[in-house]
Amino acid sequence: MLDRLTHPFILGEGVPARVAWALATLLVLVHIGLGWEAREIGVHIMRDDARYLILAQSLREFGYHDLYRVSQPLHTLYPPGYPLLLLTWGTVFGDSFATHVMLNVLLSGAALALLFAALKRLTSPGVALLCLVPLVANPLLVSRAGSLRSEPMYMFFSLLALWALARAHPGVRALVLAGGAALLAAAARINGLTLAAAIGLAWLFKRRFKAFAVLAAVSVLTMGTSLVWAALTPEALPESSYVGDVLRGRADPRSTAEILWARTGLRAWRVFVETLPAALPLPSISGTPVDNLVLTGAMIVSLLAGIVVWLRRWTEASLYLLLYFLSLFTWPFVRPRFVEPILPLLVPAVVLGAAALAGAYRRSLRLPAAAVLVLLLTVTGSLQTAQRVSDRAGCEPFDLADPPACLSIKQSSYLRAVDHIDKTTPTDAVFLGVAPEPLYYHTGRQSISSAGARRTGPSDFLAYLMEQGVDYVLLTANSGWISDRLAAHCSHLALEGTFPPRTYLLRIASPDETVSPTSACEAVAEHRQRAE
Repeated sequence: MLDRLTHPFILGEGVPARVAWALATLLVLVHIGLGWEAREIGVHIMRDDARYLILAQSLREFGYHDLYRVSQPLHTLYPPGYPLLLLTWGTVFGDSFATHVMLNVLLSGAALALLFAALKRLTSPGVALLCLVPLVANPLLVSRAGSLRSEPMYMFFSLLALWALARAHPGVRALVLAGGAALLAAAARINGLTLAAAIGLAWLFKRRFKAFAVLAAVSVLTMGTSLVWAALTPEALPESSYVGDVLRGRADPRSTAEILWARTGLRAWRVFVETLPAALPLPSISGTPVDNLVLTGAMIVSLLAGIVVWLRRWTEASLYLLLYFLSLFTWPFVRPRFVEPILPLLVPAVVLGAAALAGAYRRSLRLPAAAVLVLLLTVTGSLQTAQRVSDRAGCEPFDLADPPACLSIKQSSYLRAVDHIDKTTPTDAVFLGVAPEPLYYHTGRQSISSAGARRTGPSDFLAYLMEQGVDYVLLTANSGWISDRLAAHCSHLALEGTFPPRTYLLRIASPDETVSPTSACEAVAEHRQRAE
């Protein structure tokens, strides 16, 4: 049965290499075009893009600090690989937001080209093209290509490593390239540890002991050192360090069985049943959860079969998917973004797995099974991507004072408040808010840690803010906890600006200042009501 399952699926074996590459290049160019058309146009209320750009600025000053915070602490959340790439790219091609986005679009396209090259080498040109088609318009890949995040860099280097090993007997150069690319992937995202571990395990199985020893030593000196440093960082603020978030779970009062179920069972359910079907994306019918669950179950079985198919011919990729999923099951958070970097492997694994399962029953069913699945994924993904491209049409120019209509009301409200802050507040003013990174990126104003403020109770909240030197409080979406704590102190606040629908700028009045509390108290009350 295992032999029948892993029998090679060959399609279009006689297609000339030039023709195959011409078709693959066309598909990659379509992906690049879609990523550019669906791109983000600037930094708004989302925090990660601004944080990466600020870290690149810090690297330019020979540091790695959170410049947007008053204390400017050393950064411990993201590895420095992507900010360093942004710094290098910006130095050569310019620091505009669009230029940086173009880098990600090109990296995403190059990652798909590497995937095609690997699959063509392992299977056949026809199979490689078949697996590439649904990835071209995958909505998550297209959206991420057009944003300023580290996933495209991670995908590129992880697929570069796996492409180098997608051969029967990789030579020394291929091993060096694979090991170096895996370390560069880990420098972009901490999940790259799973890639390095998978490659190391594969080399152990294949008795590549020298290569394993070198990779292990370099990994310990680079990734290992950074992880130990992050674990020992004294400032343990939530979501300021992935390592810290994991280690803080040690004080969990629940039993071991309860922790394992919450950390593994529930997360596995969310990953497989909620995240993966939306990421591929599988078609779904509203109001029919049973039918959707059946389709999801078929996807999971196909994925497992695809991993088995690769276990012999592309061991590193198979082990990488297994270890990556294990990391998702044990991680404190479950977010669709964490699945995006492995989509270029997930989709081919599901397609090839479905073909293998059908072929185990009757070999003539392999192509129809793969073709039907590719058609479903391509149509569903194309419809979602087309909607995003349509939403982004005519989205420029990006203007803080007059945000384009394509942005959400929440984003536009925040940007108008940022523009007001930039024009009316002192340059050394200190803020409290839940999106300090874009505020600093656009205005240069620094903020205190919102995590530290959140640990302070309502009765001591105003005293804490004054002790921290806060001058202004910016109430936006997701900051209801701030207005809850300010409710008892609104008579000591002055309303500096209202930016509908629910963004408010409040100033902390000095002790000898007389203010009318009515407007500030009404603003706080309105924000609390809208946040509920």
